[in-house]
Amino acid sequence: MPYLSPNALADDRIGGGHPEGLFEAWANLYRRYAQAIDATDRDDRAFLQDFWYPDVEAGAARRLLGRAVRQIG
Repeated sequence: MPYLSPNALADDRIGGGHPEGLFEAWANLYRRYAQAIDATDRDDRAFLQDFWYPDVEAGAARRLLGRAVRQIG
């Protein structure tokens, strides 16, 4: 990205075209997965009972919604 200074480019880890906050979004997902894995390792069923993290069903629902929107438009 030619408009960035050399100092800014040294810290830039994501190319143009990606939305701001992309790293934070992935960090949030990984944190929730890590919390679920930790609770599972500790057999903390009380924590897991009310704890939500995206799973295969959430991903499948997103795909279904995307297909429905494309069919409408």
